[in-house]
Amino acid sequence: MARSGGNDGHRAGDNRLSKRQRLPPSPDESEEELDPELFEEPSNLEGYEDGEFEEDEEEFEEEEEELEEEEDEEEEEEEEENVTTDEQSGSPKSSQSVKLQSSDVLDCPTCCEPLKRPIYQCSNGHLACSSCCQKLNKRCSFCRCNIGDIRCRAMEKVIEASIVPCPNAKHGCKETTTYCNQSSHEKVCVFTRCSCPVSNCNYVSSYSNLKSHACSTAHVWGEDDIHFQLVIDRPRIFNMNLGRKKTVVFKEEKEGDLIVVQAFKGLEGVYVTVNRIAHMAPGIRDLSCSLAKLNEYSTLRSGSLVKKIQKVREKMHLEDDLMWIPPKMLSEVDGRWIINPASCVISGREREGEGEMTKLGRRNDGGGKSHRSSTKRQRRTSVSVDDPSPGEEEEKTHVVLTDDSDSEEDDKPLGDVLRTCRKRRVSSPKSVTLPNSNVLECPNCFDPLKKPIFQCNNGHLACFLCCIKLKKRCSFCKLPIGDVRCRAMEKVIKAGLVSCSNAIYWCKQSTTYGNQLQSHEKVCVFAPCSCPIKDCNYIGFYKDLINHFRATHKVSPGDINSFVFDRPVIFGLDLDSSDKMVIFVEEKQGNLFVVQGFIGSHGVYATVSHIAPMVPEVRKFSCSLARLRPYSTLRLGLEVKNIQKLRSQEEQPQEDFLLIPSYMVIGDHMKMEISIGDKNDYTHI
Repeated sequence: MARSGGNDGHRAGDNRLSKRQRLPPSPDESEEELDPELFEEPSNLEGYEDGEFEEDEEEFEEEEEELEEEEDEEEEEEEEENVTTDEQSGSPKSSQSVKLQSSDVLDCPTCCEPLKRPIYQCSNGHLACSSCCQKLNKRCSFCRCNIGDIRCRAMEKVIEASIVPCPNAKHGCKETTTYCNQSSHEKVCVFTRCSCPVSNCNYVSSYSNLKSHACSTAHVWGEDDIHFQLVIDRPRIFNMNLGRKKTVVFKEEKEGDLIVVQAFKGLEGVYVTVNRIAHMAPGIRDLSCSLAKLNEYSTLRSGSLVKKIQKVREKMHLEDDLMWIPPKMLSEVDGRWIINPASCVISGREREGEGEMTKLGRRNDGGGKSHRSSTKRQRRTSVSVDDPSPGEEEEKTHVVLTDDSDSEEDDKPLGDVLRTCRKRRVSSPKSVTLPNSNVLECPNCFDPLKKPIFQCNNGHLACFLCCIKLKKRCSFCKLPIGDVRCRAMEKVIKAGLVSCSNAIYWCKQSTTYGNQLQSHEKVCVFAPCSCPIKDCNYIGFYKDLINHFRATHKVSPGDINSFVFDRPVIFGLDLDSSDKMVIFVEEKQGNLFVVQGFIGSHGVYATVSHIAPMVPEVRKFSCSLARLRPYSTLRLGLEVKNIQKLRSQEEQPQEDFLLIPSYMVIGDHMKMEISIGDKNDYTHI
């Protein structure tokens, strides 16, 4: 059985695996860095015949569709025929919530974007999303093995089961989404933060609060040349000096919507955008606008939708609707502008209100040409945007305007594609939770998966022990298993954190899912303890139990007795009662001790227990327990055992008990004596 990614051997009769290249085993088995030799043209990669693994995009998509169909059929068969042998089967354990320490394990290692179904892996266990498989011509970016034939179904299940809270959860959003679909909700979350566009104002809040802020006395509108009020469907003329100011803010009079007009000056003219500060969620009206540059003898007019943004941008975005003003229409003095916002009604897939305003972009009112981003844009490889204002530091930014029907990414070398992909996503890892830990269990033995994890070519998992028991045959599809490692699942297991089952009693201990918490939970100081009173159902942390007992149950001689450490107490144990026990409460600290009697064939078995968890932090005790008779005494010194719940009368003790022989048991009442002290005080009397 191969236990590492290196030299796993070849499988007879499988042509797809005949050309695999194995990696030598590494001590930490981490492959975080990309092969630098891959940063070149795919056709120049050494060690492969030209076109050996290359397929065009259409063929790749056809294979993808076929694999999807096969997968659906296999999953249906698995649901119907998922029957394992007695040796394999077991009782599934109760599911736990698993929290991942880092969301990076759920990202494609090539493009750093969240993984989405279908997910592929090479024979050495390296992952790639379907998009990267296509861009890399089905070659692994780490080891150069072919990739795109073996599905990683286990990771697909993890991705679909993972839950991510909205980034705006701290602001009141309670929505959660699967990890791969998180961006779809974030774009339309009504709790998205919006920033006030007025310069030197740091106010950030929700869209509704921002409108209230704009309507308050925080800002004065209409008294300067950069803050104006406007009314929907009513034109507003304003001036804009491109050498001094580049942003003008408008506040809608009635509802307080904020509209921002920004100018970006470049060598080939000025680019003007009109945006609205608002979230992207449905439920608020859309706006369109007509924007015109007014000269003495000519007018350049453009109509477009008003895009929603949450913060004023310092740089122009390619997806923005732009109005381009040629240099010949610009002057060094203040220029006159006119803006006319209008409501935009959305119906079905068409924006019915878009027509009138956007059509204005095609009309020339006296000179110049109209430019709209919705039409095909002329490709400009580099537009330098300069700040012409005197005394200020020169600032440049490069803007690439592309034809919507073309894509330059297809022309990039493989190295450039990888570099671009890895820079796309730099946000901090998010908190990811798996509500159901079943996806992290071996589907054969139902035990938590541990490293090494193997899978067959159809993506079915098996732990190392099951591979041995199954003689390297998949229990689902009967294909060989044990050669291909599922390193992605190993990383998920390593990153998965499981909280202690006593978390509801304030325990904050957690460990990786593969290690579980069985050893910790046995000695957890927060292990729940049950109240020893018969009809009381209280369960909680043992210190809370002491407070509960003091507040709820009063001392009553015979059933509940108070005592002081190292002072003998004489009491009676009734054997005719159903519980056959006496409870002792220490006067100062409130520790609870219980003496129980169990009737057996040889006499009465008497035990002494301390209601507390078995942890080093809890004080240990010993006691002297005696059966008193007029002319004889039977005494035993023993260590008091910690228990969390009283034994039932059917559970006869096996150790740590005082056996009172039958000849010393007369009637149903026994006179006894107990003295309780530290651990070693009474064990050797």
